[in-house]
Amino acid sequence: MASKVAKRRGRLREDRISQMPDDILVPILSLLDDTFSAVQTTVLSKRWNNLWVPISRIRCFRRCPPGYYENQRDDRLMTFVDRVVSLHDSSDIREFEFVYDNRDWERAPMIADDYARIHRCISTVVEHNVVELYLTISNRFDAEPEAPFLLPESLFMCKPLAVLKLVFIRSMSFSNCPTEECFPSLKVLDIRVDDTDPHHPNFVQNLFTCCPVLEDLRIDAILRDYNISISAPELKTLRISMSSFDVIFFINAPKLEKLVL
Repeated sequence: MASKVAKRRGRLREDRISQMPDDILVPILSLLDDTFSAVQTTVLSKRWNNLWVPISRIRCFRRCPPGYYENQRDDRLMTFVDRVVSLHDSSDIREFEFVYDNRDWERAPMIADDYARIHRCISTVVEHNVVELYLTISNRFDAEPEAPFLLPESLFMCKPLAVLKLVFIRSMSFSNCPTEECFPSLKVLDIRVDDTDPHHPNFVQNLFTCCPVLEDLRIDAILRDYNISISAPELKTLRISMSSFDVIFFINAPKLEKLVL
């Protein structure tokens, strides 16, 4: 009887999960809510060291209550994201989500160096053939950065990119968007902007006129005195939500099936 109990206890202690092959464990790590949780598995045993590196779904978030950082600069998230992306092996990054919500914090606003690091990070993700990109950058409302944030030009030419969501509060510009031959595979575009760069009045003008296979477009923005052209031959769904003044839309979408205003 005692030997049976001992064998049963031994089976309970056996780490069967760690015995699974990498091609099973890596997809499981990709399903965790955020990449930081996946990295934390390295403390389990040597078997888990760098097991997270080839995951195809990277999600990094920063949302903390007001006063958490006591008005000090805190670079832990950007340092973590830099390391995760730089350590990623040659495999593809299918999905990348990055949230930097700094609107109501009692801490220092984002500066040009922060934007430069995010720009560099996106460029690296593009090199890994990203398919879905979700980017949220929310700076403090009183922030006055040296220059607006510009997406890397390589993103506009990324062939695998099919889904793009951009949420920007303060200091965003698409003035470097090419007028043609960009977003060759983009099917879903969700853009939400507030208080954009006043020095580039046509900041979205080019963005919606060079998406040859775009099928679903959502625009949620605060704009003033804009003329926006949307030319998408394959567009089927268009959602527009505006807190705006004197905005005129010119829409050329022969296959449009659903329009929500």
